[in-house]
Amino acid sequence: MIKELAQKKGYIKRELKIFETKVHSKTTLFGVVSDIVVPFESLPNQKESFVLHRRSMLVILGLLAFLTLVCLIYKDDKEFDPNIWMFFLTIFLFAVPVYFYSVENLWRVRIGFNVNIFAFKKIPNTIEVDEFFELLFTTRNNYLRQTYFLPITKNLSYDSQKNNLQWLRKNEAISGIEFEKSIEELNKIFLSENNKIGFN
Repeated sequence: MIKELAQKKGYIKRELKIFETKVHSKTTLFGVVSDIVVPFESLPNQKESFVLHRRSMLVILGLLAFLTLVCLIYKDDKEFDPNIWMFFLTIFLFAVPVYFYSVENLWRVRIGFNVNIFAFKKIPNTIEVDEFFELLFTTRNNYLRQTYFLPITKNLSYDSQKNNLQWLRKNEAISGIEFEKSIEELNKIFLSENNKIGFN
């Protein structure tokens, strides 16, 4: 393991670990554990800001507000307890700060459909979180370059080498200049072979 980031906020615990070829994300929410292991080949090279709201809590807040309003309207009705609205209002006022505490200000790395890696932006502090992601993306890029950014050779097919370079560029493991230079070198080797005429 190269680096670990451990985060805790109330009932939510997030752990991120960088390994040499992958990243491991573990989230614990009310005792339920979610594990994701992502190889660097599938890891994007960027993170995005994301605010996570608990929709279930919003529904509960809406229901409590509705019950408080209904009980307040019908408090003079003989079939209603005249003070029941205060009970629902008390629960609602208690639930509002709980909801706002549950809102998470996160960094998100999108892996695929409904699969994400999340990290709190400021836990334990902003600098440590930013440094962790910088190291994650640097480690990822170095691994992809060392594994797939191979010297151009005529021993492998033109198409496989070109596809490999396009994949590296698409995943931002190599720069545009490196891509263009490698494609130029690839064309030079293979086109010069194809343009030879006559006998040796």
